[in-house]
Amino acid sequence: MIGGKAKKKDTSAFTIRVGGVELHPSDEIEFLGVKFDSDFTTAPHNAYVVKAAKQRAALISRLAVHIPRGKYLRQLARGLMV
Repeated sequence: MIGGKAKKKDTSAFTIRVGGVELHPSDEIEFLGVKFDSDFTTAPHNAYVVKAAKQRAALISRLAVHIPRGKYLRQLARGLMV
């Protein structure tokens, strides 16, 4: 129940069998490209986005040494950050 006073039960041993496949509880779920944790917050997704942005920014800074400033560098940066 969302917003209720029920306590979260221990689900570590909980499994469901669907079509011969065992399903186990997960700490995270991805829905429409957004990662949610068991408390239904987007903290895992936010961490993933920050990590990806840092990696792309580092790549742009390494490539910027070899690409002349201006149109081409701007186009590369826009392409990598979108």
